[in-house]
Amino acid sequence: MRSRFACAAMVLVVTPVAAVAAWARKPVPLGPSGSTFQAVVLGPDGVPVITDDAVAARSPELAVLSVLAHGQEAAAEQIAKAAVRATEGLEADRRALCWDLLYMAVHAAAKRALEAFVTSSGYEFQSEIARSSFAKGQARRSAEDILEVLDARDLTPTDAERERILACTDLEQLRLWVRRAATVASVEELFA
Repeated sequence: MRSRFACAAMVLVVTPVAAVAAWARKPVPLGPSGSTFQAVVLGPDGVPVITDDAVAARSPELAVLSVLAHGQEAAAEQIAKAAVRATEGLEADRRALCWDLLYMAVHAAAKRALEAFVTSSGYEFQSEIARSSFAKGQARRSAEDILEVLDARDLTPTDAERERILACTDLEQLRLWVRRAATVASVEELFA
């Protein structure tokens, strides 16, 4: 880039993984002259953890970056909620991009909380990846609900029945099974 455009150039490495950031910060020797190359690195340690709504509102983009950098940490739910609130006022297409990114960046527990928080506003995820992940999460929770109801009723599914329930991704079928689980006399009747 430097020779092509005859201007200064730099390499920027952006990563949410601390180990990758540490690796990318290491100087790279460029030959016997002793010259080295060193990238500019933005890792999770360079991005603040933003959980305060007022701080997030002042810089919605930084709040989103905070989720991308720290979405797998214990405070992910609070970080994500602050970012969602901060981006609510953005124009629809920017907000959709941000909310889809937030959803994909957080761990499973925070994802469930974010689903309830975001969908209560009537929002539908825009990207196919986010929609697919959301649907899989809904199916998994429904399947787990069925198993909880059966367990509460002292009905124990076989390994094959348990696997069939957990493998199902059809939300309508799962809703039917949830209703049946409350009244069936045996797990076999659930599938009838």
